[in-house]
Amino acid sequence: MISFDEFDLSLIEINRLKKANARKEIKKYIAEHGVEPEDITPFLTYTQEQYDEYKKILYSRTVVNPIKDSEIPLLPPKPAETENTPEQDATSDSIADAIDNGSNSYTAGEDETINNVTIPASTPKAFTINGPVQDGATISNEGTKGVTVNNTNEDPIDINVSNVSSSATITLKGDAGYNDIYAETNKLTVSSPVNGTISLDPVDDSAAMSVGAAWQDNSSLISEAEGRITVSNSNSANEPSVEINTPNATVVMTGGQYDVLKVSCADNTLEISGAFHANKLIVKKGRILCGAADINDLVDELVIEDENAVSYNTYEISNSSIAGLSKNGISNLVEDVVSNSRVGFGIFASGTYRYNMNNHSISLKGGSSAAMYFRGSSPKIDIYGPGKIVESSGAYGIWTGSETTTVNIYDCDVEAYTHALYAYSGTINVYGGSFKLLDETPDLDVNGHHKFLLNCYDANYTNGTAKINVYGGKFYNFNPAESYSEPGGPVSFVAPGYGVIESVEDGVPVFEVRPINGDSDDE
Repeated sequence: MISFDEFDLSLIEINRLKKANARKEIKKYIAEHGVEPEDITPFLTYTQEQYDEYKKILYSRTVVNPIKDSEIPLLPPKPAETENTPEQDATSDSIADAIDNGSNSYTAGEDETINNVTIPASTPKAFTINGPVQDGATISNEGTKGVTVNNTNEDPIDINVSNVSSSATITLKGDAGYNDIYAETNKLTVSSPVNGTISLDPVDDSAAMSVGAAWQDNSSLISEAEGRITVSNSNSANEPSVEINTPNATVVMTGGQYDVLKVSCADNTLEISGAFHANKLIVKKGRILCGAADINDLVDELVIEDENAVSYNTYEISNSSIAGLSKNGISNLVEDVVSNSRVGFGIFASGTYRYNMNNHSISLKGGSSAAMYFRGSSPKIDIYGPGKIVESSGAYGIWTGSETTTVNIYDCDVEAYTHALYAYSGTINVYGGSFKLLDETPDLDVNGHHKFLLNCYDANYTNGTAKINVYGGKFYNFNPAESYSEPGGPVSFVAPGYGVIESVEDGVPVFEVRPINGDSDDE
């Protein structure tokens, strides 16, 4: 004999064969044959032969060709009720009682397990279920708030979870982890190990979808949904091999380390960023969008089976489209850009950005802060010359304002009033370009050189969260190897293996940074 919940679990097997509508077909069949959902309980049983026949015919109906309802065997009748066993299931009524009593959680009793339960629509806030969850259990959330399942079972289990709201998140926890997960939800977070397949059937695939998991070797995500699915990996212990099979959806890889990642997604819709890395990426279907990141920095070995090329987001930047500088991707200046705002331009989010100056300039002429200001959650900004960034209003050329910000300057000139480069926090790497101050009466050091052409916020320089590293470039009346801008100066911003060569241009001392061995730097 086989129980209905075990049969319900078999839908995961069908879904793995990419029959994502099978579950809906079963529900439809049950409705057509007059079986009420509340009558379908774990105590509904039938023979293995009936089960095999039903699955075989259902497979034919949903995949090969439609067949007449009369050819589908009826589900067997519900057997007589049996006596309760010592170990009881937690009931939906128990959870409803807990909610009515003002609780936001339910913990199973000593001899109680979590099997098929429903969180009622009346739930006013996020709800947590604690206890041993049976293999193949179904957790249904009819409310609009999130649900957390903390499974204390000692072995990995299969589980079915569902939401009615596309905005509610289902979170699965538990040390033992999970095997196969059938998820009718837009948002799923699994902080436990996932050993098998997550089958995603969203409530609304026009709304955002996300799946975060501690993926294990040979785990996978499958979905027939259309729309946009964000995928993340919280497994920090190792680099798993994972397969993502979502042929109709946009897949956005927001982070995580992988050994081998196989992806099938909609055309032109595999988006990856600098927080992601794979030793080997196999694109079975779809085109990769990298923003501005170099694919070689994200993937050690790339295999494209669908004959698609790697592509990047690109934008043309002019005075009428300066806001495009805030978009992940490659920004190409097509004219000199002038800003009269307090900040010429700023980025306050994560992402990867590349600015090709193309012999043009970005100028701040009416502000009082900085020509370019960068902060946020780990943004990476690459500025490629030739070109110029000019701040002539009494402030800074480039300012970094968060510890995780990185700015790389390649052969771009910076002219500013008080500071060409200022790292309040974060890192500025200079690989080339020229750097000057426009202030006619600047602060000078003991040698008569500019004191603050390059400068870090003192406290953050001392604790190591503000850094300037110089690998190349020309600095006018400022020696980056002997700066008095920081506590305990003079200090050197020049990277190891590099030195300074001094010369004079129009009576102004110029300090040029070059490799000590004379080789050029490729970075």
